[in-house]
Amino acid sequence: MKISKHGREELIKSEGVRKQVYDDWTGGIVSSYSSVTGFPTIGVGHLIKDDERNKYQSYMKGGKELTSLQVDQLLKKDIKRFTKPLNDELKEPVTQQMYDALVSYSFNVGNNSSWRRKIINKINEKDYDGAAEIMGLYPNTSKGNVLTGLIKRRAKERDLFLSSGYPIPLLTPIKNTVVSYPIHTVLLLSTSFYLYKVLSNKR
Repeated sequence: MKISKHGREELIKSEGVRKQVYDDWTGGIVSSYSSVTGFPTIGVGHLIKDDERNKYQSYMKGGKELTSLQVDQLLKKDIKRFTKPLNDELKEPVTQQMYDALVSYSFNVGNNSSWRRKIINKINEKDYDGAAEIMGLYPNTSKGNVLTGLIKRRAKERDLFLSSGYPIPLLTPIKNTVVSYPIHTVLLLSTSFYLYKVLSNKR
């Protein structure tokens, strides 16, 4: 499976877009790595690894900014780091909304989070409600502090996980995915097929 366009947009809303290096703890643009109290971050929540520091050195405060294309390319690479493990670990079917919520959650907490593993285990036990309950509550702290931003994000991801569909339905089925369509869409497709058959028989 892949993250949907809607899921990608929601992820960007949650993470925000920053074209210069910032401190993920304070949210402020930094002028040097030594001033970072959390993790140096850039783009859409991309945590800068030690071996990437030289690469982004010139994107500090007062320096260059990432282009929109660079932000997009970096996000695509980062998303793959979370979709591949999900595709390998999920043994039971999930909806597109569930999958998108899982990508957002993993993007935030990391692939090695114990909470993430518990959620995957719940899904593989077909306990979707149990998975949603964990997703909506944990983790909501950073450095021992409960953060309002994380509480809101957990609730948003849980609601997406439990939602029945997007405003614009997916018309292309995805392997190992259960997709639900709004009733008006089903009726429209059924009517269109009926009219097609009627017109075809008149030729």
